[in-house]
Amino acid sequence: MRKKFPRARLMRATLTNAPPRATLALLALFVSLALLSTTTAAARAQSGRRGAPRTQTGETAETNVPKDSTADSRAADAGAAKKPSINFKLVVAGRIEAKYEDRANIIFNKFLQRLGESSSSVNSLGLMKREDALARARAEDADAYFVWLQLEDDNVQEGSLVLNSSDLVVKYQVYAPGAREAKGKGKVYYQAMGGARARQDRFPSGTPIKITPEAAGEEAAEMVLDWFRLVEGPALSTRKN
Repeated sequence: MRKKFPRARLMRATLTNAPPRATLALLALFVSLALLSTTTAAARAQSGRRGAPRTQTGETAETNVPKDSTADSRAADAGAAKKPSINFKLVVAGRIEAKYEDRANIIFNKFLQRLGESSSSVNSLGLMKREDALARARAEDADAYFVWLQLEDDNVQEGSLVLNSSDLVVKYQVYAPGAREAKGKGKVYYQAMGGARARQDRFPSGTPIKITPEAAGEEAAEMVLDWFRLVEGPALSTRKN
């Protein structure tokens, strides 16, 4: 056993030959080194024990929380917030009086698509004059409501003339079966991202402003659908009763 610990043998020899004061100093140094070695080993062991629970806790949290829980919650909220359909037949036509016909066509198509998703029947007559479209709608289906959509350049904004404006005004009108005057009407502003942006959005107290053609078409359709749900639907039920 002594051959395996040459340092211990050397220490004993040193202590034997050293003076009393030196002997005490060497003993104190030896005890300090032993305590330091023991403390370091204990700290390493304690550090290893603390690291394991943190890894286990992280794995448990990741396992218990589904990754798609947020997406599923949003989908459920969207389904619950979806408005009911309207039980009315519609005949739709429109007219474009704007330089940017490509954007106007996108608005018109999105308008038709949204109405088709939430009404019992939608028949599109395309683009033509309003009087011609109204007469054709009456001839094809006398019981259908006629919806007119007109798109124009938005050249006057906040009382100022905007030259070469890329913005549009989306106007709609709703005619009851057999009626020659519109019962419901409204408008939406389409304000292009690169446009003058002079008009201020004051929705819901004012006319809504949308910055994409798709959003402008969908907003106009939602306003038409809300008119049927909130105005024409209850009024029609009262007249029938």
